[in-house]
Amino acid sequence: MAADETAESSAAGAAIKVYILDRERIIGPGGGDRVHAVEYAWLEEIRDVRLCAYRFDFTPFRPIGEPVPRAHVADETVEPLGSPEPVGDLLALYAEAGSQLRVLDVLWPFSRLPHV
Repeated sequence: MAADETAESSAAGAAIKVYILDRERIIGPGGGDRVHAVEYAWLEEIRDVRLCAYRFDFTPFRPIGEPVPRAHVADETVEPLGSPEPVGDLLALYAEAGSQLRVLDVLWPFSRLPHV
């Protein structure tokens, strides 16, 4: 293994350790595996939004992001499989998915945490 690979691996390992500690601190024991946070100022928007989703064939998409993929992108134009469909009540979808939604005064302090 090259020295730069070792440094990269060590940095990723350190970021993952920090992430795990912050995850335990923020989510808490027994808090599940997924949590999203939003500022109070956005809560009404989440309640009132009429959000629609397009469906796509997954074949042309590839994951991006290191060390953990955060998104999928296509390098070609991809047409939707049909018309956009309403997703419904976002807060109910959080509950159905078993995700937690944390409502905080401000999120900016979390922007300094490592993103793993």
